[in-house]
Amino acid sequence: MSNPNLRLAICVFGCISVPKYAIQMMKIQNTWGKRAEEKWGVPVYYFLGEEDVPGITNNPDGLIHGTTRFVYLPGVKNDYQSASYKQNLGIKYIMDHHPEIEYIYVCGTDTYVNIDRML
Repeated sequence: MSNPNLRLAICVFGCISVPKYAIQMMKIQNTWGKRAEEKWGVPVYYFLGEEDVPGITNNPDGLIHGTTRFVYLPGVKNDYQSASYKQNLGIKYIMDHHPEIEYIYVCGTDTYVNIDRML
């Protein structure tokens, strides 16, 4: 049911180094994020601070897996105070790498999207 004419990307801003937020990202990827990508072809990006947390993003057990797109932003910390930097740089990343995207939905890891209803 993917729609090739759909020009939407979803940007989730998070902090992978805090277990609570890593779990929230996992829940997104296993529910509405997975549906957005598999049913509708809408890419879901996770914009994170530059600090990678081994064993979470590349976990062989699939804690966060599939077509997940993690973007580590250089010079940005994994903390609450860096949220505005993640938002600005995340939107810039989408615009620079995907000029065909016309709409960007921005949310945090504590958001639940009814993707079918949204689209």
